[in-house]
Amino acid sequence: MDSIRHVPSSPALSDLSRPELEALLAELLGKVLELEKAVAELREENARLKGLKGRPDIKPGKPSGMDKATEQADPAGRDRKRRRGKVAPRVTVENKVVKAAVPEGSRFKGHEPFLVQELVISATAICYQRERWVTPDGRTVLAPLPDGIDSHFGPELRRFVLMQYHQGQSTLPRIAAFLRSVGVAVSKRQLQRLLTGQQETFVAEAQNVLRAGLETSPYVSVDDTGARHAGKNGYCTQIGNDLFAWFGTRTFKSRLNFLELLRAGQFNVGHHALCWVHAERLMHKLDTFTDAHRAAQAQVRGLIWDFYSDLKDYRLKPGARRAAALRKRFDRIFLRRTGFVTLDRLLKRLHANKAELLTVLDRPATPLHTNGSESDIRCYVTRRKLSAGTRSDIGRDCRDAFLGLAKTCAKLGIEVWDYLGSRLKVAGSVVVQPLDVYVRGRFRPA
Repeated sequence: MDSIRHVPSSPALSDLSRPELEALLAELLGKVLELEKAVAELREENARLKGLKGRPDIKPGKPSGMDKATEQADPAGRDRKRRRGKVAPRVTVENKVVKAAVPEGSRFKGHEPFLVQELVISATAICYQRERWVTPDGRTVLAPLPDGIDSHFGPELRRFVLMQYHQGQSTLPRIAAFLRSVGVAVSKRQLQRLLTGQQETFVAEAQNVLRAGLETSPYVSVDDTGARHAGKNGYCTQIGNDLFAWFGTRTFKSRLNFLELLRAGQFNVGHHALCWVHAERLMHKLDTFTDAHRAAQAQVRGLIWDFYSDLKDYRLKPGARRAAALRKRFDRIFLRRTGFVTLDRLLKRLHANKAELLTVLDRPATPLHTNGSESDIRCYVTRRKLSAGTRSDIGRDCRDAFLGLAKTCAKLGIEVWDYLGSRLKVAGSVVVQPLDVYVRGRFRPA
């Protein structure tokens, strides 16, 4: 209502020139659009509280594309996309000679190889007949189980369940149905115990990965998304970079909560950087009403894209003179006045975040966007769609730990199948060191 009281009365409107009336109309249209958006959000919230379905969240077909558009072209015209190349089997190849029916007098010219890969899925059950002895002094001696056998489900089966649930993003009913179809007698409750029971070592390793990443990495990026635990809404926070990823679910989202997630009393978290892609997205989503508005928006976006491209070049070849020039150029772009009131307000708002947007000038290793975090947290969003939330604290911690460990393995070039086999002591598995060793040493295993 305050904005309506400030609208000039009819005699004052009649005294305004055409350009002034057009500017006033554009401003009022912007306010009407903001009010319409607020009303739509309130209607959705009202529907949610009533248990009704809201509007479908349909993502736009085309993003702003600033990061992709500013990629440097290869001067030689070569495609930078990494080729997969020929994939060799990771198992021992068995050779079988196929005889040919040939007429007498034919000459042998060798063999023509034809490689066939096959997957053998079968269930086995082993009953260990453990010897029991009674010593002369009355003690009972029971033969120990083989290494890696500590429950009625073997390590290979446990590895399969963990792999399918956490990396395969399957559900308990589907895994149970599959295992029963191949002959394994198992219930959903037993599978739940396999997912959450005796997983303290995995949860501890996930925490060690986070600590190693914080202690040795020049930067970390952060993202969060909604989470549900014990029937209450909360937040899942992702922390990571190009070598590790970690997930933690908590009830609140605040600076104190973030510091508690980091266990960051000894870490310097005072240097913050903002994502340029998100900043430019505000410009991309700006509502325009006239040709002049659209022209001003296009001009400013072009200036920002060029500036972003030069920041990319600066990361590769930093220098004090270039940093000073880029800071002055930032001021020229974001302190300009276009005559488009909403655009000018947005430019002023972005200029207030100058220090965070230009962190890269002081710390060239800092990325210009949070695309990595957004990509990492998608696995959690998928898990949330499949299984909603968690009930117990151990279930929450195991889910977060395994999602982070699987992402870390992918970044380090380690197969999750090999990692789980090493931890569960599956016979013949590849030995994988603790993941925090690779993160702390900032290297990937050969």
